Order: sequence, then structure tokens, then C-alpha cells
Amino acid sequence: MGAQEQIVLSFYSQCSSPQGAEDWFININFALLNSGPIQLNTAYQWSIVNGPSAIITTITYEAKNCGASAPQYMNITGGTTYNGTFTFTQIDTTNKLISGSCTNVTLNTISGSGPSLPFSCSFSNVPYN
Repeated sequence: MGAQEQIVLSFYSQCSSPQGAEDWFININFALLNSGPIQLNTAYQWSIVNGPSAIITTITYEAKNCGASAPQYMNITGGTTYNGTFTFTQIDTTNKLISGSCTNVTLNTISGSGPSLPFSCSFSNVPYN
């Protein structure tokens, strides 16, 4: 296996009181395995390796409710399988911007208790690390 690269997207909301406390956050981490390039407009899933590339996508979500502790969620089923379909529509490596979408994601609790949450996303020209 070649070197692993990662693209991390972070989204959050801050509360006005207490100042700066998080209301909620979502992190999307794309772990790029093997050496193949990402294919634009190709649906990637955990259970399918697309050509020479494999992408493991993890999504974590927590509703902090302005500082309170809350259950944490992740797109993992049964503790071993990541769910969801992820498509990249644009990757601008010069300006480090990425666009794409995710569908068929179910977020399950990984700490605390709560119901499973359906999740989908669409992002455009989001800076990545």
C-alpha cells in the first residue's frame, strides 16, 4: 500500500453566548489510499474500490448546543463498515479548493445515545488542508 493522504473539511457554528462556544460541528475526512488519482464525477463507496484508488470517508458530527455535552455521531455501521456515497466534482489543487456531494449516509452514535440520523451534503469551493 502506498502513502496515505488525507483531505479534511470542517464545518461548525459558534454561539454568541457563551462567546465562541460551539453550537455544532461536522468533520469530513477523506483518506486517500493507494496511489491512483481521484476520479471526478465518480461515486465512491466504502465497499467498492474504484480502479486503483480507494477512499475511506469518515463523517463525525456533534451538536454541542453552546457548550453542553452531546452524543457524537459517525457514518459507521456495526462498528466496522463506513456508509455513504461520495462524489468529487472539482478539485483545485492550486488554490486547495474542493467541491462535491455525499448521499445515502446514516450517522450512528459512537458516544452517548440517540437515534440514527440521515445525512447528505453538497459543498462547493471549500478550502481543504
